[in-house]
Amino acid sequence: MDLGESTYGDINKMPLDALVPMWKQAQISGYHPHSICRMASCLGGCFWYIYGGVVLCETTNLFFKLKLDTDDPIGTVDSYKIESNLPKTDSHTMCYLDGILYAFGGFTNYVRTNNVIKIQIGEETNVTKLEISGSKPSCRSNHSATIV
Repeated sequence: MDLGESTYGDINKMPLDALVPMWKQAQISGYHPHSICRMASCLGGCFWYIYGGVVLCETTNLFFKLKLDTDDPIGTVDSYKIESNLPKTDSHTMCYLDGILYAFGGFTNYVRTNNVIKIQIGEETNVTKLEISGSKPSCRSNHSATIV
């Protein structure tokens, strides 16, 4: 994905199992975002979820999903913008587990956090900031996270 460096928010794909891997630009149908950088993204089922980041020098709470065509992974990508009450965040991570997205850390209101945001996807998008006890990790940004 090259949503941070290109002018139009392009999505570029490369099949790694090809005899000679080659970049191809996918067509986007539906909602087409501006270029985004410092966002979080992850795959869940046949969808690719993208949350937050910086658009035109402003931190955003943009949240959308891309439906990936498994029969033609280089072809058209259907994009859906999802309205939500997510905080404006950048430089964070996001993971997917059992139909739920978890966003962690990053900058919210220009402050580095260790927040954990639970995002339930369905007919409606439900957002919850989890209150977690115990020895919390230090605030962080520009990191990676994995659910085990």
